[in-house]
Amino acid sequence: MLKQRVITAVVLFVAVLWVLFAASAEVFSGLWALVFCLAAWEWARLAGLTAPAARIAYALLFGALLATVELGGWRDTLQAPLICAAALAWPGLALWLWLGPTPAPAAAGARPLRLLCGFALLLPAWLAMLALHAGPAGDGGGGALLLYAMMLVWAADIGAYFAGRRFGRHKLAPAISPGKTWEGVAGGLLAVAALALFGLAWHGDALPAAVLLSASLCAGAISVPGDLLISWCKRSAGIKDTSQLLPGHGGLLDRIDSLLAALPVFAAGLLWFGGLPWSGGV
Repeated sequence: MLKQRVITAVVLFVAVLWVLFAASAEVFSGLWALVFCLAAWEWARLAGLTAPAARIAYALLFGALLATVELGGWRDTLQAPLICAAALAWPGLALWLWLGPTPAPAAAGARPLRLLCGFALLLPAWLAMLALHAGPAGDGGGGALLLYAMMLVWAADIGAYFAGRRFGRHKLAPAISPGKTWEGVAGGLLAVAALALFGLAWHGDALPAAVLLSASLCAGAISVPGDLLISWCKRSAGIKDTSQLLPGHGGLLDRIDSLLAALPVFAAGLLWFGGLPWSGGV
């Protein structure tokens, strides 16, 4: 299992680097649209759709939405309000996860509200990814800023893992994810802060230092509720992994859960306060 996990991780990392830095903007947009459509297919199961045809139909409907936004010229109009709305919604969702109901297996059948929430969760994250990939004026775009945003999530995850193992005492959300602790969250934020100092050298010429540091810390902090949300939904659906698309790693949602929260928050901070253009059409 460990060998399989490592092989999958290496392949994914190389693929992500190629898409970020070698693919054209059109290919980048299309490939990530495919990834998000597969994530929608996984979400359909979390929302109670068990029939294969129904899950495929849900993913195709989401794909049609992405195509309409991109090819129909709606991205310039929707990008700013949807990214900012998602960024404002995530803190409230984090509070709900912390104080809300304990996840329990739900009754069989589709849950319409959760089906709608899938679109509200995935679309802003995809738009934020495109905006970050375009990059701010003077930074060259081409994936460097998006890679940095992804690294913030990885740093938060790695820092939380090691800090939690060494110092973890106080559970963060035991009913949702028993292994997470407040000490782990603190360790993750310290790792994000350290990476943000490196980010100043990387992107400091194109972005105001205070904006970059603030957006980085907020993205690192909100990545935790992103992880918890998918964990909550999996427990509610009574499943361990969102799918088996990634050998040794489960599903795509298992891997991008933190990004779904962190990318809109990070992008919104840069959109509001400095440097990142509101439109990054291909």
